[in-house]
Amino acid sequence: MVVTAVSLVLLVAGTAGRRRWIVAVLWAWTAFIIGLVGIVGVLALRGTLAEAWDAVFLFNTRYSGADAWLWALRDWGRALDAIEPIQFAVWLALLGVLVVVFGRRMGRFPRLLAVSLLIWFLIEVILALVGPSRSCRYWQGIWPPVILLAAAAFRYFQLAFRHLRGGYRAGFAVTVITLGVLLLAPTWRHYTYGLSASYLEYTGQNRERDHLRALAARLRELVPDVQPIYVLNYDSGVYVYSGLPCVSRFTYPRSHEQVGEILRELEEGRAAAILVPDGPTNLPSDYMNDEAMARVDAVASQYDLVERFPGPAAYDIYLKRSDPRASQTWPANP
Repeated sequence: MVVTAVSLVLLVAGTAGRRRWIVAVLWAWTAFIIGLVGIVGVLALRGTLAEAWDAVFLFNTRYSGADAWLWALRDWGRALDAIEPIQFAVWLALLGVLVVVFGRRMGRFPRLLAVSLLIWFLIEVILALVGPSRSCRYWQGIWPPVILLAAAAFRYFQLAFRHLRGGYRAGFAVTVITLGVLLLAPTWRHYTYGLSASYLEYTGQNRERDHLRALAARLRELVPDVQPIYVLNYDSGVYVYSGLPCVSRFTYPRSHEQVGEILRELEEGRAAAILVPDGPTNLPSDYMNDEAMARVDAVASQYDLVERFPGPAAYDIYLKRSDPRASQTWPANP
């Protein structure tokens, strides 16, 4: 997507300057291929090329089934929720499409290019919906068409403002600013919430960080070597503060395939410790059938309770039964 965005920018710039834009596009793709070859070479030297291929390509193709696409097309509410913080840019982009397609003074921006960018935007929205989570990284692909089309809308505002006179300019400016403030309100709420949460974390008013540090210190005592562990809910802070890797690449399963991969690695005994939250276990119920639960119980029989770590997010820490510090058995149904 980055290469395509660069190519489109160079296309517009080259066409406006009567240059050979195709040469610039080919140079952009050449640079991309060279960078890709370099990344593949580094992964191959480190021995992680096969895992990277599985994580980036093979795993993501599991979401390309007909059911995932149909579900994505029906779940437009999720798209609206995800796009709401950036609705100002999205509305500008849609205005840019109308301006380019139906306007007369936007000849430097090809109409076919505007329609292509709109199609690109819609495809990226569907791909983001097919993805396994609401993570922001799944929506990054919409930014190149949004930015280019929004630039066309800004150009339209500039031309319209120049052709107005006297009080009409003031009225036009007030209208545009008012619409901008209204559309930017969700963005403001989104970022102020993030800033306030970061401030609380920085000033120490949120004690979760201290709790995670204490838990991490205890885990490093129980697992002296850097061995994989597994937390039976989605609490990535445990991995971050302890410096211990997750037994699986996927810390929280969002598909049947992920559940199967995690269970296979747990069955092989790769986890030096397993942490069970004190309270309702956050198991991925949507992807856990009777067979999966039976496999969880089988894994549980290999581990014994070492201690209960207290705190706002208390955990029961289990080690392999072969560890002499393990004393009590895991409950039958965690």
